[in-house]
Amino acid sequence: SKSIEALEKRLFDKGFISQTAFDRVIRDRKMDREKLNQTLGEIAAEKKGTPKEELEEEKIKVERLEIELQQKRDQLARGIDEHENKLDELKATIEAKLIEIKQNEETSRNSKAYAPEDGIFIIRKVRDWSAGGVFTPFAQGRGVREDTIVADIISPKKLEIQCLVNETDYHKLRVGDPATLTFDAYPNLELKATIKLVAGVGQDRNIWMPVQDGPSEVYLFNTILHLETPNQSLFPNMSTNISFNLPGDKNRLILPRQALIWKENKAHVLKENKTLTPVEGYAIDAMNFAITKGLKPNEKVWTELGASN
Repeated sequence: SKSIEALEKRLFDKGFISQTAFDRVIRDRKMDREKLNQTLGEIAAEKKGTPKEELEEEKIKVERLEIELQQKRDQLARGIDEHENKLDELKATIEAKLIEIKQNEETSRNSKAYAPEDGIFIIRKVRDWSAGGVFTPFAQGRGVREDTIVADIISPKKLEIQCLVNETDYHKLRVGDPATLTFDAYPNLELKATIKLVAGVGQDRNIWMPVQDGPSEVYLFNTILHLETPNQSLFPNMSTNISFNLPGDKNRLILPRQALIWKENKAHVLKENKTLTPVEGYAIDAMNFAITKGLKPNEKVWTELGASN
């Protein structure tokens, strides 16, 4: 730079360049020296190095950044793991549901039952303790034990009529007695039936028709009637009016039950001439016995024997 400036000075002294051109050369050379000095200063500063305190701070900053970076990486990894776990749970749930569906389909295929004939399907009720102990019909999805009957298929051809008879009329009914049925639903329909069963033991009325005031001490006897001719228009739980066609009392020979003498599980009576005679019949109530065979009207029997006899 100095040699260039000296050369420009000689050219100016000899008149080869003007004052303006020479001044511009001097100015440029000055600026070049300043830039050079600045550059040399920067180089010197770099050679001297960064102070130790600043290096420590920079190291701390770098360590913090590395920790933050690792935390971000850990959070990302945990997030990925959580999502993968949720996906695994969903996959397991779906697989379990598919297995359950398959089992239900298999159970459904193996659970089909066919009735021997067409009829009326009636679902039974079960006590539901979760609902306060009330009786509710069996529903789909409810678990049941083996051999549990959940429904009945009733054939209209085999319908029976069930009724309850008061204890004051119970003794009047005998198996085989005829009855006439009328129906509110079919005013013009009248059917014939016969008594098929009369219960031997009655139950308190309040058991059949529950109330809150305890037993009534009035007993009802379950009675079943059989239709002589099946009728397809009848359905379960329909109500009916029943008229029993019973023989009048004049056709029955009634004795006090104390007149009976039992031998070898057979009933006998002691006639007026003290002849022991077997008889047949049925109990009317706790005090009386109706004779159907073995005695004739106006025959006399002993009802009580003295101590000497």
